[in-house]
Order: sequence, then C-alpha cells, then structure tokens
Amino acid sequence: MTNTKTTTTWALVGPLLFVLGLLLPCSAGAVPLSLGFSLGQEIQLQPGEPGQARQTSLMFAPGYQLGPELRLELGLLITQDSDRDGQGDIEVRPNIVYKMLGFDYFARINAGFAHLWRGDKGEQQFAPGLAFGRDAAFGSMPVFAEVGITSRREKGKRGMLRAFWLAEVRVGGVYSFAE
Repeated sequence: MTNTKTTTTWALVGPLLFVLGLLLPCSAGAVPLSLGFSLGQEIQLQPGEPGQARQTSLMFAPGYQLGPELRLELGLLITQDSDRDGQGDIEVRPNIVYKMLGFDYFARINAGFAHLWRGDKGEQQFAPGLAFGRDAAFGSMPVFAEVGITSRREKGKRGMLRAFWLAEVRVGGVYSFAE
C-alpha cells in the first residue's frame, strides 16, 4: 500500500520532470510544444454496478513533441464525480502519446494521480491508465476521440478502501505550436 506522502511526492516530481523535458533543445527553430484540451466521461466496470456513470472531467494538457510519433503531456484535470455527491476534485496525469506514422491512430499511457484535492486518506494514489484513439480534423482544427481504461482506489460505502477499474471516453483537440 502506497502512503499519501509518497504519492504526493510523485505528484510533485512528475510535473517537475515534465518541465525539465521542456528545456530539451528544439530542432530547426520549430517550437515542439502543444496544448490539448478534452472532455471525458468515466463509467465504472467493477466492482459494484457495472456501467454506472462516474466522474466527468475537463483536461488541459500542455505537451512537448519529441518527434513525429511521440509526445509527452501533463494532463491537468478538473473533475466532478456523480458517485461522490457531485464533488469536484483535481487529478494530474502525465501522459506519453504514441502516434502510429502513416495512420490516424494513437495510444496514450497515463500515470495519473487521482483525488488530489478532496481525496480521503489512502485515496491519493497512483492511478495508471491506457487509451487508444483516432485523430481527425474538424475544418482546420485537429480533434481526437479515444477510449481507455484507468484504475482508482477509493473509500466505499462502508469506509473501506477498494480498488476498481473505469472505462473512459474522451474527445478533444490538440493544437501544435510547431505547425
């Protein structure tokens, strides 16, 4: 079991590593920065009531393009969870996005830290996830849609910590400053 102090330390170290990554040298004068934004909805898979709607989130994700197929992002989420009496919360998700060259598909690995604002003791834990999605264009705006899975650890109705899985659907756009 990870303690809150360790989780909080990683929640602070992750963004620091991201900022240090931004200081890497840029190639050919292009600025390889991006800004993503998206809206997501989570659905509980197990345990409990499968299909139950959980948190809705708005994510802002500044990013750094490491090459044509690889991007680092720091997702900052503002969430509202219907299962927690509609309470808002904050989540940090450092992401690695891999785009398959020649295709409009991508994979995203996230190393989330959930319940940073209103989480009870033991809930502020590492919450990894994986998503697959597709890029498209809406006029000149690059947009995406993705489906993923993520884990959580929360106090249940009886006050005991429980681990469970959530499916997440997310739609949004990414603006690249290099283009």
